[in-house]
Amino acid sequence: MGTGPRLQMLTGSAEADRRIEQEFSRWAKAVNLAEKLRTMRMARARDGEAFAVLTSNPRLATQVKLDLRLVEADQVTTPDRNAHGANAVDGIVFDAFGKPVEYHVLRDHRGDALGALGLQYDRLPAESVIHWFRADRPGQVRGIPDIMPALPLFAQLRRFTLAVIAAAETAADFAGILYTDAPPARGARWPWPACSTWSRPARRSSRPGPRSIGTPPASWPQPPMGPGPISLWARPSARPAPGPPPSVSG
Repeated sequence: MGTGPRLQMLTGSAEADRRIEQEFSRWAKAVNLAEKLRTMRMARARDGEAFAVLTSNPRLATQVKLDLRLVEADQVTTPDRNAHGANAVDGIVFDAFGKPVEYHVLRDHRGDALGALGLQYDRLPAESVIHWFRADRPGQVRGIPDIMPALPLFAQLRRFTLAVIAAAETAADFAGILYTDAPPARGARWPWPACSTWSRPARRSSRPGPRSIGTPPASWPQPPMGPGPISLWARPSARPAPGPPPSVSG
Protein backbone atom coordinates (compact mmCIF):
# COMPACT_ATOMS: atom_id res chain seq x y z
CA MET A 1 0.00 0.00 0.00
CA GLY A 2 2.97 2.35 0.40
CA THR A 3 1.89 5.73 1.69
CA GLY A 4 -1.77 5.00 0.98
CA PRO A 5 -4.23 6.17 -1.68
CA ARG A 6 -4.11 9.73 -2.96
CA LEU A 7 -7.20 11.56 -4.15
CA GLN A 8 -7.06 13.55 -7.39
CA MET A 9 -10.06 15.75 -8.13
CA LEU A 10 -11.01 17.08 -11.58
CA THR A 11 -13.97 19.35 -10.90
CA GLY A 12 -12.72 22.13 -13.18
CA SER A 13 -11.91 24.43 -10.26
CA ALA A 14 -8.26 24.29 -9.24
CA GLU A 15 -8.97 25.86 -5.86
CA ALA A 16 -11.76 23.40 -5.05
CA ASP A 17 -9.65 20.46 -6.19
CA ARG A 18 -6.75 21.56 -4.01
CA ARG A 19 -8.87 22.00 -0.89
CA ILE A 20 -10.66 18.66 -1.30
CA GLU A 21 -7.39 16.83 -1.89
CA GLN A 22 -5.83 18.44 1.17
CA GLU A 23 -8.80 17.49 3.35
CA PHE A 24 -8.69 13.92 2.12
CA SER A 25 -4.96 13.68 2.81
CA ARG A 26 -5.49 15.11 6.31
CA TRP A 27 -8.32 12.66 7.00
CA ALA A 28 -6.35 9.65 5.69
CA LYS A 29 -3.46 10.53 7.98
CA ALA A 30 -5.76 11.00 10.98
CA VAL A 31 -7.41 7.57 10.62
CA ASN A 32 -4.09 5.88 9.65
CA LEU A 33 -5.65 4.68 6.41
CA ALA A 34 -2.46 3.33 4.79
CA GLU A 35 -1.63 1.10 7.78
CA LYS A 36 -5.19 -0.22 8.01
CA LEU A 37 -5.26 -1.05 4.32
CA ARG A 38 -1.95 -2.92 4.67
CA THR A 39 -3.39 -4.88 7.61
CA MET A 40 -6.46 -5.76 5.58
CA ARG A 41 -4.27 -6.99 2.73
CA MET A 42 -2.30 -9.22 5.09
CA ALA A 43 -5.52 -10.53 6.67
CA ARG A 44 -6.94 -11.38 3.25
CA ALA A 45 -3.85 -13.41 2.35
CA ARG A 46 -3.79 -15.19 5.72
CA ASP A 47 -7.51 -15.61 6.47
CA GLY A 48 -8.92 -15.33 2.96
CA GLU A 49 -10.99 -12.25 3.82
CA ALA A 50 -10.87 -8.94 5.65
CA PHE A 51 -13.56 -6.99 7.48
CA ALA A 52 -13.78 -3.30 8.29
CA VAL A 53 -16.64 -1.46 9.98
CA LEU A 54 -17.46 2.13 9.03
CA THR A 55 -17.92 4.10 12.24
CA SER A 56 -18.17 7.71 13.32
CA ASN A 57 -15.31 8.89 15.48
CA PRO A 58 -15.99 12.30 17.08
CA ARG A 59 -12.41 12.50 18.38
CA LEU A 60 -10.94 12.94 14.91
CA ALA A 61 -9.40 16.36 14.38
CA THR A 62 -10.84 16.62 10.87
CA GLN A 63 -14.14 17.82 9.50
CA VAL A 64 -14.95 14.29 8.32
CA LYS A 65 -15.55 12.02 11.31
CA LEU A 66 -15.63 8.77 9.34
CA ASP A 67 -13.32 6.08 10.70
CA LEU A 68 -12.48 2.43 9.96
CA ARG A 69 -12.53 -0.25 12.65
CA LEU A 70 -10.87 -3.47 11.55
CA VAL A 71 -12.47 -6.74 12.65
CA GLU A 72 -10.80 -10.12 12.67
CA ALA A 73 -12.46 -12.78 10.54
CA ASP A 74 -12.98 -15.06 13.56
CA GLN A 75 -15.26 -12.47 15.15
CA VAL A 76 -17.76 -12.54 12.26
CA THR A 77 -19.91 -15.46 13.32
CA THR A 78 -23.36 -16.26 14.66
CA PRO A 79 -23.41 -18.13 17.99
CA ASP A 80 -27.17 -18.79 17.85
CA ARG A 81 -27.28 -19.81 14.21
CA ASN A 82 -30.54 -21.71 14.51
CA ALA A 83 -32.44 -18.53 15.42
CA HIS A 84 -31.88 -16.97 11.98
CA GLY A 85 -32.94 -19.83 9.74
CA ALA A 86 -31.29 -20.87 6.52
CA ASN A 87 -30.53 -17.30 5.41
CA ALA A 88 -27.76 -16.89 8.00
CA VAL A 89 -24.40 -18.30 6.91
CA ASP A 90 -21.52 -18.01 9.40
CA GLY A 91 -22.23 -14.51 10.66
CA ILE A 92 -23.88 -13.08 7.53
CA VAL A 93 -27.63 -12.79 6.98
CA PHE A 94 -28.85 -12.72 3.35
CA ASP A 95 -32.11 -11.64 1.82
CA ALA A 96 -34.16 -13.61 -0.66
CA PHE A 97 -31.93 -12.44 -3.53
CA GLY A 98 -28.67 -13.53 -1.92
CA LYS A 99 -27.54 -10.03 -0.91
CA PRO A 100 -26.06 -9.56 2.58
CA VAL A 101 -28.26 -7.43 4.80
CA GLU A 102 -26.69 -7.93 8.23
CA TYR A 103 -23.37 -8.97 9.79
CA HIS A 104 -22.94 -10.49 13.23
CA VAL A 105 -19.72 -9.41 14.92
CA LEU A 106 -18.60 -10.72 18.31
CA ARG A 107 -17.77 -7.99 20.78
CA ASP A 108 -14.67 -9.86 21.96
CA HIS A 109 -12.45 -12.38 20.26
CA ARG A 110 -12.87 -15.94 21.46
CA GLY A 111 -9.15 -16.17 22.15
CA ASP A 112 -9.24 -13.21 24.55
CA ALA A 113 -9.96 -13.49 28.24
CA LEU A 114 -13.28 -11.66 27.89
CA GLY A 115 -14.28 -13.52 24.75
CA ALA A 116 -14.20 -16.88 26.49
CA LEU A 117 -16.77 -15.74 29.07
CA GLY A 118 -19.58 -14.81 26.72
CA LEU A 119 -20.66 -14.81 23.08
CA GLN A 120 -22.37 -11.44 22.83
CA TYR A 121 -22.39 -9.97 19.35
CA ASP A 122 -23.58 -6.88 17.53
CA ARG A 123 -25.84 -6.81 14.49
CA LEU A 124 -24.41 -4.41 11.95
CA PRO A 125 -26.14 -3.40 8.72
CA ALA A 126 -24.40 -4.48 5.56
CA GLU A 127 -24.06 -0.85 4.42
CA SER A 128 -21.58 -0.15 7.22
CA VAL A 129 -19.39 -3.26 6.75
CA ILE A 130 -16.64 -3.75 4.17
CA HIS A 131 -16.20 -7.45 3.38
CA TRP A 132 -13.18 -8.01 1.13
CA PHE A 133 -12.75 -11.50 -0.32
CA ARG A 134 -12.60 -13.29 -3.67
CA ALA A 135 -15.40 -15.66 -4.65
CA ASP A 136 -13.98 -18.61 -6.61
CA ARG A 137 -17.31 -20.39 -7.08
CA PRO A 138 -21.00 -19.43 -7.21
CA GLY A 139 -22.64 -19.21 -3.81
CA GLN A 140 -19.39 -18.66 -1.91
CA VAL A 141 -19.95 -16.15 0.89
CA ARG A 142 -16.73 -16.42 2.92
CA GLY A 143 -13.12 -16.17 1.82
CA ILE A 144 -10.48 -18.91 1.46
CA PRO A 145 -6.81 -18.17 2.27
CA ASP A 146 -4.52 -17.78 -0.72
CA ILE A 147 -1.91 -20.12 0.78
CA MET A 148 -4.34 -22.95 1.53
CA PRO A 149 -3.30 -25.10 -1.51
CA ALA A 150 0.34 -24.83 -0.39
CA LEU A 151 -0.21 -25.88 3.22
CA PRO A 152 0.85 -29.55 2.63
CA LEU A 153 4.00 -28.31 0.89
CA PHE A 154 4.81 -26.02 3.79
CA ALA A 155 4.42 -28.95 6.19
CA GLN A 156 6.99 -30.95 4.21
CA LEU A 157 9.26 -27.91 4.01
CA ARG A 158 9.12 -27.59 7.79
CA ARG A 159 10.11 -31.23 8.23
CA PHE A 160 12.96 -30.80 5.72
CA THR A 161 14.24 -27.71 7.53
CA LEU A 162 14.20 -29.44 10.91
CA ALA A 163 15.99 -32.47 9.43
CA VAL A 164 18.75 -30.30 7.94
CA ILE A 165 19.25 -28.50 11.24
CA ALA A 166 19.35 -31.78 13.18
CA ALA A 167 21.90 -33.22 10.74
CA ALA A 168 24.11 -30.13 11.10
CA GLU A 169 23.96 -30.32 14.89
CA THR A 170 24.81 -34.02 14.83
CA ALA A 171 27.78 -33.39 12.54
CA ALA A 172 29.06 -30.68 14.91
CA ASP A 173 28.87 -32.92 17.99
CA PHE A 174 31.65 -35.39 17.19
CA ALA A 175 34.41 -36.92 19.31
CA GLY A 176 37.22 -39.29 18.57
CA ILE A 177 39.43 -41.68 20.53
CA LEU A 178 42.84 -42.60 19.14
CA TYR A 179 44.85 -45.47 20.53
CA THR A 180 47.55 -47.90 19.44
CA ASP A 181 49.12 -51.05 20.80
CA ALA A 182 52.28 -50.69 18.75
CA PRO A 183 55.56 -50.58 20.72
CA PRO A 184 58.01 -47.66 20.41
CA ALA A 185 60.47 -47.55 17.60
CA ARG A 186 63.61 -49.63 17.99
CA GLY A 187 66.25 -47.82 20.00
CA ALA A 188 63.91 -45.03 21.12
CA ARG A 189 63.10 -44.38 24.73
CA TRP A 190 59.51 -44.19 25.89
CA PRO A 191 59.77 -42.44 29.26
CA TRP A 192 56.07 -42.05 29.82
CA PRO A 193 53.85 -44.79 31.15
CA ALA A 194 50.94 -45.88 29.00
CA CYS A 195 48.39 -44.79 31.57
CA SER A 196 49.45 -41.16 31.66
CA THR A 197 48.08 -40.06 28.29
CA TRP A 198 46.75 -36.53 28.15
CA SER A 199 43.15 -36.16 27.01
CA ARG A 200 40.73 -33.32 26.54
CA PRO A 201 36.96 -33.45 26.09
CA ALA A 202 35.68 -32.68 22.65
CA ARG A 203 34.15 -29.29 22.12
CA ARG A 204 32.29 -27.47 19.40
CA SER A 205 34.37 -25.09 17.37
CA SER A 206 33.32 -22.69 14.65
CA ARG A 207 36.88 -22.79 13.27
CA PRO A 208 37.77 -26.34 12.29
CA GLY A 209 41.39 -27.20 12.68
CA PRO A 210 43.82 -29.31 14.61
CA ARG A 211 42.54 -27.88 17.92
CA SER A 212 38.93 -28.91 17.32
CA ILE A 213 39.43 -31.93 19.57
CA GLY A 214 42.60 -30.94 21.39
CA THR A 215 46.35 -30.65 20.89
CA PRO A 216 49.10 -30.83 23.53
CA PRO A 217 50.82 -27.68 24.71
CA ALA A 218 54.03 -26.80 22.91
CA SER A 219 56.04 -27.20 26.13
CA TRP A 220 55.24 -30.90 26.40
CA PRO A 221 57.74 -33.31 24.88
CA GLN A 222 56.56 -35.16 21.81
CA PRO A 223 56.87 -38.93 21.62
CA PRO A 224 58.86 -40.48 18.80
CA MET A 225 57.10 -41.95 15.84
CA GLY A 226 56.43 -45.63 16.36
CA PRO A 227 55.87 -48.35 13.81
CA GLY A 228 52.11 -48.43 14.50
CA PRO A 229 49.53 -46.81 12.26
CA ILE A 230 48.80 -44.05 14.82
CA SER A 231 51.27 -41.93 16.73
CA LEU A 232 50.08 -40.51 20.05
CA TRP A 233 51.39 -37.77 22.24
CA ALA A 234 51.31 -38.22 26.00
CA ARG A 235 51.55 -36.09 29.09
CA PRO A 236 54.67 -36.56 31.21
CA SER A 237 54.00 -38.50 34.37
CA ALA A 238 55.09 -37.21 37.77
CA ARG A 239 56.50 -40.60 38.58
CA PRO A 240 60.00 -41.50 37.39
CA ALA A 241 60.27 -43.63 34.32
CA PRO A 242 60.70 -47.32 35.10
CA GLY A 243 64.18 -48.62 34.55
CA PRO A 244 65.33 -52.08 33.48
CA PRO A 245 64.32 -54.98 35.74
CA PRO A 246 66.86 -55.81 38.44
CA SER A 247 69.12 -58.73 37.79
CA VAL A 248 68.75 -61.75 40.02
CA SER A 249 71.96 -63.42 41.11
CA GLY A 250 71.92 -66.97 42.17
